[in-house]
Amino acid sequence: MEMAEDIQNTLPELDTTEIQDRIYLLDIISVVMDRKRRMQKQCKLTDIIPSFLALSGRMLELTAQTDEDGVQGMNIMASWYDILLAIQVQAAIELTIFHSFPAPLALAHLTTLDLTLDARLSPGLKPATYHAYLAKRDMCAKSRIGVLREEWPVGRFGEAVLRFLEIVAGQVGRPLLVVAGEGEGEGEGGEESEEGERDVGGVY
Repeated sequence: MEMAEDIQNTLPELDTTEIQDRIYLLDIISVVMDRKRRMQKQCKLTDIIPSFLALSGRMLELTAQTDEDGVQGMNIMASWYDILLAIQVQAAIELTIFHSFPAPLALAHLTTLDLTLDARLSPGLKPATYHAYLAKRDMCAKSRIGVLREEWPVGRFGEAVLRFLEIVAGQVGRPLLVVAGEGEGEGEGGEESEEGERDVGGVY
């Protein structure tokens, strides 16, 4: 009983950031990779946007550059906005197809997200790229679902998200058991492999 209480008292002091990152990652994968569940109305692509933003904010912090004066520079690249818009557009399309949303209501979801209110992402917003994203997003919101389905095929959405997941998977680290197993008896080879993992670049 005393041991259980000691463990419980210790948990709040543990850094669970990496665990939370993995939860966000699995949340995105479970929805994106299972189109059948989305078709059966068991989940929606709009459900993953909070996890996508949270994980993106975490990656932005991890890849932030620090200059000679110790000032961190954060910059969200145009490619990230393309991935976000691909998710938003496909989400709007599927709201009409799978969930019977009226087209105007589904398209309205495109404009409800305000990145300037996101504490983690807002430092990385640069006027040129952010306003370019807003212009593309607003253009999509004024379009028709049929037109969006032609201009934004599901394959385009899949490639964009898979590219993001591939990058993020390299940043959140490897499972503890894998790291422990590789570290035993591998000598210098295991250390070089671990360094290679840390060299993986982010989406920013």
